Amino acid sequence: MKINLNKIIIILGSIALTSCQTLNHIGLVQSKNDAIINVQNHHNFLNSSREYKKCIDEGHFFDRKASQSKDNSLSLYSKSADILSKCELILGDYTTIVSDEERMKNNALSIQNYLKSGRLKVASRSLEQFKNKFNKDLIYPDGSSFTKNAESILDFSNDKGSLNLEMTNNNQKIKSELKRAWYWIKK
Repeated sequence: MKINLNKIIIILGSIALTSCQTLNHIGLVQSKNDAIINVQNHHNFLNSSREYKKCIDEGHFFDRKASQSKDNSLSLYSKSADILSKCELILGDYTTIVSDEERMKNNALSIQNYLKSGRLKVASRSLEQFKNKFNKDLIYPDGSSFTKNAESILDFSNDKGSLNLEMTNNNQKIKSELKRAWYWIKK
């Protein structure tokens, strides 16, 4: 009787191991793993979305504070720019969470705030990254180009002359300020 019981245990153990292997081969175990991976990816997607929104809100908060402040505006613009530039890193592989236009606007605000805070080298690097990342431009409501405006301000020391400046797609206020500055530099 003892021998028969051992044989039955060995046969049942073999069947159990074979059935596990069969389930794995027909994909039942794999589909369960895929479902878990999909849930984890969805969870990461939602976390990235929330973190990005929180980061952007914080960057915009400091931008508003800087525009209202007279004493600390340079440091607040700098803080806003730093925060907004780091928000893009939160997205990682989930760049589809946010539209390209919204991401471009947030990156542009970061560059603009670097300019306002006087951090021109960082603004210049960020502008180059912006152009490489998006391969398109933001157009302001007045029809001027974000990249042309930023490039003109960053290349202020290179007097292009009035004719060249008029041919660029810059904001009229920026054109007139650059002309005024060039006039006084020559004097």
